Amino acid sequence: MSKEEKKEKKRFLESIVNLLTVIARGKNYGILDTLAYVSDESIINAALYNAIRYVSTQNSVSIPSERELNILFAKARKNPAIYKELAIRALSRALKQDESEQTPKSEQEEAKQSTQGGGQ
Repeated sequence: MSKEEKKEKKRFLESIVNLLTVIARGKNYGILDTLAYVSDESIINAALYNAIRYVSTQNSVSIPSERELNILFAKARKNPAIYKELAIRALSRALKQDESEQTPKSEQEEAKQSTQGGGQ
């Protein structure tokens, strides 16, 4: 796989993960649960439809393009576990974002400094 193909794959996955992260941050876990545990293609497609519909009400979120969705469907036909991977990534990202918002700013700055070698 060329570097350009790897970049394209990462961009593609990011748009889908971003969509699902909004779902997770909205605590709408049913959609993620469906993607993670159901193998029936029609049920998964209904979950994706609901995800896009839900996110379309959020102004700050980019909806995956038809091309990106076609790529997802093609990849999922070969490897249905991709839906579980996307759900896990989205849930993890959402929880990390929630965690960082709940951490007081001084603790965030202290943690950042210690990871950058700025600590004593």
